[in-house]
Amino acid sequence: MSQQVKTGMQHYVEIGRQKQQAEQQYREKMRKKRFDTIAAHGIYSLEESSSNYGSTMEPLVISPAQHFENSDHLEAALSYATPAWGYTRIHNPSLHYLEETLSLLEGYGYHGETNATVTSSGMSAIFMATQPFLENPVPGVNFIADAKCYGGTFMLFNERYHKERNIDVRWIEDSSDLSHWERSIDEHTRFLYVEMPSNPSLTVVDLEGLSALAHHHNLPLIVDATIATPALMRPLRHGADIVIHSLSKAIGGSGSAIAGAIIAKNNITTKLDNEDLKANFTGYLKLWPMRDHGPHYHR
Repeated sequence: MSQQVKTGMQHYVEIGRQKQQAEQQYREKMRKKRFDTIAAHGIYSLEESSSNYGSTMEPLVISPAQHFENSDHLEAALSYATPAWGYTRIHNPSLHYLEETLSLLEGYGYHGETNATVTSSGMSAIFMATQPFLENPVPGVNFIADAKCYGGTFMLFNERYHKERNIDVRWIEDSSDLSHWERSIDEHTRFLYVEMPSNPSLTVVDLEGLSALAHHHNLPLIVDATIATPALMRPLRHGADIVIHSLSKAIGGSGSAIAGAIIAKNNITTKLDNEDLKANFTGYLKLWPMRDHGPHYHR
């Protein structure tokens, strides 16, 4: 043979590297397009359309699991050494197209890198966006939240976190009062959380001022931007670290589906000593905590 054939895991690792490189190049191309073009096409390219029987829309993958060529292919996938979807509880191609589109839309006009993961509901997105910062709570651990929040958010924070786990939730009644936010921060604060605009009172906050305050104390700012959608407001451009959406609302046609999304910039601000979480927050969620908790969006 004129060329030695690669065998074992490395063969699939190399194939995956090439696929990732090609997708990243196309992603960079799409980042330069207009917002409405991204919304219509995401990262679904002409080449992918040709390989999917000419389908002009992303294929809907309904299989719960993926076929692998052999044990080397399986090992490379399950060790996260090559892109694969393996099991829909963790990932699949349909979810990938949706995540990439949301990531590009929420990152529109933001010069850094963004990533996304979709979840089974808006509430699961809120839980998974906040839970990692509250693991192994020490006495006095707390977070600060906008009191004018969605009812489900209030129940999660007040009943599940505060009453069941004894985590201090410091509520801000007037979210426009940055001095109140600042007075509430101490050494055990893990993050700031705000809805913009809030549901249902539609209150607003100075996102740039609040993000500057959060970062001054080495804390992430988490924003639920469900009501605005990326078409009207993109918090990452104003300093936020993590954005949450209930896709059941405006993005999904107001009640056409139940789903949620988390979009984050790379290298978020946090006190936590977890480099994977900092570098790619949604990627970390998808491959580790969400894999075990199971709130990923199932198709």
